[in-house]
Amino acid sequence: MGQEDPARPYGARARPRLTAVRNQPADRSAGWNELHVFEFSAVTREAAAAAMGEVRVLRRRWVMLALFSVTSMANAAHWIMYAIIANIATRYYGVSDMAINWTSIVFMAAYVPLVFPASWIIERQGLRVAVLLGCSLMCAGSWLKVVSAAPDRFDIAFIGQTVVGVAQMFTLGVPGRLAAVWFGAKEVSFACAVGVFGNQLGIALGFLIPPAMVGDHEDLEKITADLKVLYYVFAAVPTVVLVLLVLFFEKRPPVPPSLAQAALLKQELHLGNGHQAKAAAASQGEDGAGAGAGAGKGKAARDSHYARTIKQLLTNPSYVLLILGYGMNVGTFYAVSTLLNQIILAKFPIAEYPSAIEDAGRVGLTMVLMGVLGSIAGGLVLDTWHKFKETTIVIYILAVLGMVAFTFSVSSGNMVLVYVTAGFLGFCTTGYVPVGYEFGAELTYPHSESTSVGLLNAAGESIGIILVLGAGEVLQLYGSEITNYGFIGALIFGLFISLFIKNDLRRLAASKQQQDLHDESARKEHTRF
Repeated sequence: MGQEDPARPYGARARPRLTAVRNQPADRSAGWNELHVFEFSAVTREAAAAAMGEVRVLRRRWVMLALFSVTSMANAAHWIMYAIIANIATRYYGVSDMAINWTSIVFMAAYVPLVFPASWIIERQGLRVAVLLGCSLMCAGSWLKVVSAAPDRFDIAFIGQTVVGVAQMFTLGVPGRLAAVWFGAKEVSFACAVGVFGNQLGIALGFLIPPAMVGDHEDLEKITADLKVLYYVFAAVPTVVLVLLVLFFEKRPPVPPSLAQAALLKQELHLGNGHQAKAAAASQGEDGAGAGAGAGKGKAARDSHYARTIKQLLTNPSYVLLILGYGMNVGTFYAVSTLLNQIILAKFPIAEYPSAIEDAGRVGLTMVLMGVLGSIAGGLVLDTWHKFKETTIVIYILAVLGMVAFTFSVSSGNMVLVYVTAGFLGFCTTGYVPVGYEFGAELTYPHSESTSVGLLNAAGESIGIILVLGAGEVLQLYGSEITNYGFIGALIFGLFISLFIKNDLRRLAASKQQQDLHDESARKEHTRF
């Protein structure tokens, strides 16, 4: 694990390392075939590095992580911006509470049908294309909302919100993938937690900023002025971020950061280039048509591989149990967040508590900020002790206790107690996200992290939609207390499911195996001399 090559300027592309190819004997058999593939695919340094077992982490991995985290933050800030000021938004736009709830639900509804094509794009085109596409969509939706600051333009606001919701397809599934592609084995869980932190920070800002910027004025013109400022801020930030991504964000490092990633990269190169290399060899001396056909076969092979990956993941019993458990935990958080304004105002009416709207936003902020601490703590625990299932169960038990405490604190009418219990609930529910991502990556290795994370998020979004719609109706009919009891039941069910997940840590085992082979090779080399 050395440092970045100081001889190469920051951001410069490494030259292809052809030495290993040129020094091979004329007899192109056995070990030569592996490197021969690289010759036909315009050998890159990462391919040669994977072939020779070179592993190195680069300093600029932190720049990639920071750029992605800011992108994710800018997107997540939009999610709850209407629901947290539901009483103002319903009066301003002249719509129902359920219509405002749908501005949050649309993020979840967009994710479910698009998770597979988005994961396919991340796999086929890489991190740079995916993140740039997501940020571009976010900019388009944000600027569309700028023109929706009028009481008769809720349809435009909803379309803009939907476009931003579609953009999240290219951020939610990235943290695990980015961590694996750029970071070493001993820091991958922490890097994933930091990537998730960006999303959580954005949600926190979504709770904090709209109530602070949009006043509950009787005059709709004043609300229009407040909304315009809010919309311009929420559009300017992703625009600046998009420029930074174009200038600095990279697809992947030139050298694998871990032995597990090096082994996986070799496997991907064989899969993607096998057909292409055969066609190129067969077409030497001809018009090159065979090479084009080979490239087409290579793409077909990768598409077929992706379909097989989905099938294998969905037939992995432990991973399916994790999907359900993760969905219950995260879906509950989504539902509580979406309905938080209505839950708080049901027990703390504005007539008696003039700051209740701002308090609802700050309670949500407290949940998310404590969730950030929970995410980082979970990542550090996993990197230190690698106790994935044990960490999952402990967090789940604490989440159930947190939901029980939050339910009784809201019913008590004590706002200070609501802040405290909401923070504890956020620590356990939001803090579970990176733990679920990393546990999923372990259970599904060597399959791509973006695919396993995509399925986990799809479960969270799907269950979140069901809980929001169901809980929204229960809230209107029976009040907040019964609604919260339903959330407690959902978490208990998720805990029960999680107890049956097998602790099958495949990625960790692969890293250990690669390290053992590397150490054995080093010992043999030392013995020779």
